Amino acid sequence: MLLYSLIIAFAMYSAIPMPRVEWSEKNMRFSLCFFPLVGAAAGAVCIFWNRFSDFSGVESIAKICILSVIPLMITGGIHADGFVDTMDAVHSWQAQKKKLEILKDSHIGAFAVIMLLIYYLCMIAAISEIKFGWTVAEAAFALSFVYSRALAGTALVFGNSARKEGLAYTFAKAGDLRIVRVTLIVWDIACASALCYLDLKMGITFLLAGMLLVLRFLRHTKKEFGGLTGDLCGCFIMMAELIFSVIVCVFCHLL
Repeated sequence: MLLYSLIIAFAMYSAIPMPRVEWSEKNMRFSLCFFPLVGAAAGAVCIFWNRFSDFSGVESIAKICILSVIPLMITGGIHADGFVDTMDAVHSWQAQKKKLEILKDSHIGAFAVIMLLIYYLCMIAAISEIKFGWTVAEAAFALSFVYSRALAGTALVFGNSARKEGLAYTFAKAGDLRIVRVTLIVWDIACASALCYLDLKMGITFLLAGMLLVLRFLRHTKKEFGGLTGDLCGCFIMMAELIFSVIVCVFCHLL
């Protein structure tokens, strides 16, 4: 059962090829417990690319641009899809019901394109200022992909769903909620502890930023959408990755 849950987690949240398994409620029971491992895969590929580009003499601009899109390639764009849908919904200034309809709309508007462009320009800017020669910065950058998913999963299983349908609702409610909640909290603690071990001040900053992000996210989605959806969680992950990259960037300049 655990193996099937792992396979479904990677099949749903990544573009990494996985064996075919039945997406039954039983097999999906613990899928969210393995969600942060998708971030671990993205972080591992980022470290590999960073080391490979240094070894092979890849120019810095190419190295930075590819680092910024590796998470997009690993996930197959599922979280970016949530980000653009959320940007369209938020900037529509419509009523709650209409915003939920916009989230489900497969088309994207001008605000989605503009905000996605701004997002990646900011991400490239942040990554370009990270001193990857400092092992702590490289490790913290890689861990940020794990931590962002652990926080998103935690918000999903503790928050209220905006709709009683959809994959986000199914993933959150299909399994043993108590075990999934405890597992995701353990992931949160493990990530924060690892970051504190790397650098105490940076780890505490990550911890505080993560807590504030989750609280703000739950409050905002409750007000604007009536709860959480998969698209909103995807947007949360994208924003968390950007904020965490900025934190690493700042500490690279302070230390």
